[in-house]
Amino acid sequence: MRTHRKRDAGFTLPELLVAIALFAIIAAAMTSLQTYMLNEQALTLTTSLAQESATLVGKALRDGTAPATYIQTPAAGDRTSSLVVWANTDPVTLNPLDSTMPVAWTDFCLDAQDRLLRYEGTGAMPAIDCGNTAGGVVVAGDPDRGLTVDLSLYRPEDDSNLLQLSYTVHLDARGKQPALDISRDSQVALPAARTPST
Repeated sequence: MRTHRKRDAGFTLPELLVAIALFAIIAAAMTSLQTYMLNEQALTLTTSLAQESATLVGKALRDGTAPATYIQTPAAGDRTSSLVVWANTDPVTLNPLDSTMPVAWTDFCLDAQDRLLRYEGTGAMPAIDCGNTAGGVVVAGDPDRGLTVDLSLYRPEDDSNLLQLSYTVHLDARGKQPALDISRDSQVALPAARTPST
């Protein structure tokens, strides 16, 4: 009597090779898709970081100049990358407008790493070496992430209460991520000079 082999007992070598090849193709496609999605996510996150930094720069400059009554830097007709404003200060006499309140100053400056810093205080303003003087708060900029800030401030000679702000947040190209520049322009008008109170 002859015994017959059962074909259903296992897979043949060609069937296993086809299954392995299909698995390899699907795994490669999934890996490629995942890599693409991670790259897109990284690009979206860094773009969001740059846009958020540009928004923070604008908000910090608006908030810092809102209570200002006197612009020390830039001088009328000058363009600088530093902004020094005073609150409760008469622009002519430099005396307090309200003698019951202290004069307050705010200094925005770019340090050597192109980070925007904000210094604040009341009374006499100390000499500030941007980025090296203690007490500065980083508003925007992170050189480790390739994020830098460029700031240009202009005060027209014919309108000493007007401040024109131009700033750019730059994100360096990294890997497949292209370089990105987000530029914004705005103006701040300080209130007209008021009479000091006694």
